[in-house]
Amino acid sequence: MSVLNRIQPLREISSKRRRIYESLRDLLVSKRFPPGSRFPTAHVLAERFGVSYVTVHSALNDLVRDGWLVRHRGKGSFVTETGGGRSRPSISHLAMALPREKDIETSGNANIVLRILHGCAAGAGQCGSDLTTVSLPSHLSASEINSALHRLQRYHGAIFIGDQYAALMEKLALRRMPFVVLGTERDYQATVNYDRCSAVALGVEYLVHLGYRRIGFLGITRGTTERAAKFEYFQNAMKGHGLTLHPGLVEHALSAFDAHAAGQRLLDRSPLPDAIFVDNELKAETMARVAFNRGLRIPRDFGILTYGAEHTAAD
Repeated sequence: MSVLNRIQPLREISSKRRRIYESLRDLLVSKRFPPGSRFPTAHVLAERFGVSYVTVHSALNDLVRDGWLVRHRGKGSFVTETGGGRSRPSISHLAMALPREKDIETSGNANIVLRILHGCAAGAGQCGSDLTTVSLPSHLSASEINSALHRLQRYHGAIFIGDQYAALMEKLALRRMPFVVLGTERDYQATVNYDRCSAVALGVEYLVHLGYRRIGFLGITRGTTERAAKFEYFQNAMKGHGLTLHPGLVEHALSAFDAHAAGQRLLDRSPLPDAIFVDNELKAETMARVAFNRGLRIPRDFGILTYGAEHTAAD
């Protein structure tokens, strides 16, 4: 059976994450935080519980998913006006809407789709849910949209990549079906509209939480707005944390080949950066090899964080 046709359920739920979730939910049930009030940040809660930021962030995601909290970008998490969560099945069945496998192969994006699919399956498993792929024609006619709508409504939620099925997503929004959109900046009234800006901001936030302050950047820093978008998002995220981006810690690298020389230059800096944000995983691998060849160890000597798969270097 093709991996694109079915992802087996993964139901390993972090016990620590579950305990944090239940503790926070109990606070909400007891009305310690009244409806409409702002909820403590993940940083504050991580320090209070003595756990990692990632664990708390995941537990907060669960509270948002279950209707206890609502997020407002740039403002934080707030207790829902109803002050209570919504009931949901113990196991959620999720659909990932994808073009037919032959269309994915023809597009040349099979590797990136497969990686996203594995990531979504792992995330679903952590939440005790299962994930099934739903194959759709690359271009939907009006009748095909209605057919796809009927198929997706059998599930508790749906996941889309990009804007390919915009008309279908708009119909789902009208029916108030939960769905997630990955890799778009358009607003489809989705439950989560996760774009590259959000992903880069979360990456910087995580580095800051780990204590890194002197953070460098390796990747595309000039050219068209689209090509240099991650660098712009990175700069904005740094400013949002009150951090200075040192010009000497920024290196332009169009490809993994360019990243070798760019990485050498970054490691010639004194002092070394605390961490380096890399806009592509192949460039990050090159950066790590450069560090290894110099006898440096990650993360003891400095950290590396990357967001982006192979093909994004040429976007």
